[in-house]
Amino acid sequence: MSRFPRIESRQNPRIKNLVKLRTTKERRSQGLCLIEGELELTRAIAAGVPLRELYLCPEHWRDERAANELISQAESQQAKVFELTRECFEKISLREGSDGLFGVAEFAEARLTSLKLPDEPLLVIVEGIEKPGNLGALIRTAEAAGANALIACNAVTDFFNPQVIRNSRGLVFSLPCLSVDSDALKTFLTEKSIRTAATTPAADATHWDADLRGPLAILAGAEHEGLSNEWLAKADIKLRIPMRGEADSLNVNTATAIVLFEALRQRS
Repeated sequence: MSRFPRIESRQNPRIKNLVKLRTTKERRSQGLCLIEGELELTRAIAAGVPLRELYLCPEHWRDERAANELISQAESQQAKVFELTRECFEKISLREGSDGLFGVAEFAEARLTSLKLPDEPLLVIVEGIEKPGNLGALIRTAEAAGANALIACNAVTDFFNPQVIRNSRGLVFSLPCLSVDSDALKTFLTEKSIRTAATTPAADATHWDADLRGPLAILAGAEHEGLSNEWLAKADIKLRIPMRGEADSLNVNTATAIVLFEALRQRS
């Protein structure tokens, strides 16, 4: 018999609220986000994110030891823990092949005024990214390359969308991520003397010829439209990624990764 309260009805008010929290409006209203998966939950807790609730379905567990460790961490935060039937868990689950661990956590979006940067920061600025999968992948790439923050302007998708959390592998909680107004961001970049770099086929310099050292922000545009003329015109460095095949463009995450890791190489 479980030592935790057991939820057996898909019509339970807690189950209904978890479904409601899938929407951006409801997440912002309640100041809560959904985190599914042992890795994502562990990274959130390690980053100091306050966990409010933890939902368990032992039938889906892959690693009982890891699950019990996560329960102990949740209890140390005074989070409420519930056990769900398979049917109830499948109602709230957001992925196939879930590991039976699902959390609700508080979130607070970072602000430019509270952003702490080193003397020579490396930033990623994304404009108008629509797909949560792409935004999550960009966070993962930026964190892997040692970027200091990822900043979104004209944001379409919020950082605490469950698919963003999943595709970032929970790294959205450890890498500072924030949404800002374009004008405020431009002022910030000017005040901090941070140059901007953008990729364009019209550029003369390749990404390995450009100087990507010093305070720098790499600009990435929306999936279909690319970077707006406003931000492209503002870019201090324009560079191109040589391509020898028939493809005339790259996925936004791929293009950003190529430039980011070249910046990392130069800084090393």
